[in-house]
Amino acid sequence: MNAALRWIVGLAAGAAAMYLFDPRSGRRRRARARDQGAAACRKAARYATGKSRRLADHAKGSLARIRARATIGPVDDETLVQRVRAGLGHVAAHPGAIAVEAREGRVVLKGDVGADELRDIVGRVAAIAGVVEVDDRLLPQEAGPGGAQASH
Repeated sequence: MNAALRWIVGLAAGAAAMYLFDPRSGRRRRARARDQGAAACRKAARYATGKSRRLADHAKGSLARIRARATIGPVDDETLVQRVRAGLGHVAAHPGAIAVEAREGRVVLKGDVGADELRDIVGRVAAIAGVVEVDDRLLPQEAGPGGAQASH
């Protein structure tokens, strides 16, 4: 370390010592610094705990999905329809407008959907456990004025 840098570091250390050990306000300043340091440590611990909990939950979910796909057998038609209906609620603006039929893993979708939703709907249904094939009979509709679906 060159002499100028050592001088600057020494000056900064002296100023910090004077600030923290001042006879009138030093005690308050040290307590405040201690409290701020403790709060920062607690905040970092909460952050790390939350991240590790989310990571563990994500790993458990991934394991459950892998286990479900490995042990999946034939699914009865009514259960498959219910699974598809539940999945549609995540990707379709109007899932009730879509008729769902299932027979031995083959799912038939009928109804009017937004043109921008069609690919997401078919992809979501195809990814559902127990679906062997998706017969897409959906009719894409362009959005009308104000974003409303055009009607017949």
